[in-house]
Order: sequence, then structure tokens, then C-alpha cells
Amino acid sequence: MTTSNSNHTTQKQLAAVKQAKQALSLFFRWRKIPFYLRQLQVLFETQFFHITTTQAIYQLVDDGMLAKIPFDTASTHLEFIVPSKVAQNPQASKALHAHMKVKAKLVDKYSLKEVTDDLGDNLESLVKQELRANGLINIQKESNSYGGKVWTKTGHDLDFIAEHPHGVAFGIEVKSELPPSKLGGILRLRLFEHA
Repeated sequence: MTTSNSNHTTQKQLAAVKQAKQALSLFFRWRKIPFYLRQLQVLFETQFFHITTTQAIYQLVDDGMLAKIPFDTASTHLEFIVPSKVAQNPQASKALHAHMKVKAKLVDKYSLKEVTDDLGDNLESLVKQELRANGLINIQKESNSYGGKVWTKTGHDLDFIAEHPHGVAFGIEVKSELPPSKLGGILRLRLFEHA
């Protein structure tokens, strides 16, 4: 990527974060209830990439408009985001805590292994159908190598390795987690791209 393209990309990213900050400022202007980070990413995903929403939130926290409140349960760590004026209001503390507790219980419930396994199996089935619908052939399942290349970045096997009729192959990891995956995202789709 040339410097001019890099500068253009950076300018576009900065503009997107600025737009996200404006949208989030309007969203939180009159709100008194907490939202956890992933919830906000999903609420705004039709307008912004998750990373853009996250950057905007952290900038608004740094600006003092929003506050982060960590909340731990037996199996989950969440970061709730609220307007700073609500977080600093002692009269709102009890209601704020009650809202966070209810949302954390819901996240815990949907994070149970039985639920995530069922969701994961269903998602894998949908991905497999979508690969076929787009002309890709499922070559291997639960593998980390193809065409002499080995995927070692995460220490995990890929869920699928699929090949396009033109010879381009893709390693695919399917995730059905409430928190964003920490395994490397889109890079896994490029694993065998030049095989």
C-alpha cells in the first residue's frame, strides 16, 4: 500500500470514527440504562464496523462523555457503557446495577456450553450451505493444512478449508460467541488465498 493510499485509508477511518462518535453521542444523550460493549457493536453494525464503534466509544470515554463500568459474573466479564452523568449519579446507582445484573445474567445464559454448541453447529451448517451456494467446494473439515501450507497462528484447526473452482482456497473458522473472537478474524479467510 502506498503512502497516499495509506493516508486516504487513515482519513476514511478517522472520518468514520467521527461519525460513530456523533451517532453514539445522540444515542446516549437521554439514556440512563447501561449497554455492554458487544451490544453496542451489534446495535450500530449496519452503520459502522465493530472496530469503528469500539474506537468511538473509547474516545467518548476519554472525552468524559461516557463511562465504562466493569461487571463480572461467575463466567463472564462485561464492560458496560453509560453516560458519565449517570455513572456519577449516586441516586442512579441501584437501578444501574440492577440493569447490569439482568443483562449479565442473559449473557451468561446464552454463553452456556450447551447453547453455544447448538448455535455453533447450526452456524457451521449455514456456512457450509453458503459456501456451496457461492461455488466453493468444501475440501476439508477440522484441518490446519492445505496445499503444503499450514495454519499455525492460533494453534487450532480451521473449521473448513474450501476451494473455489478457480483454484483459490480459503481457511474458515466459524465462531458463535457473544464476545468478539480473539483468534484473528478476517486473516483466517486469507490463509490459503495464494495456494
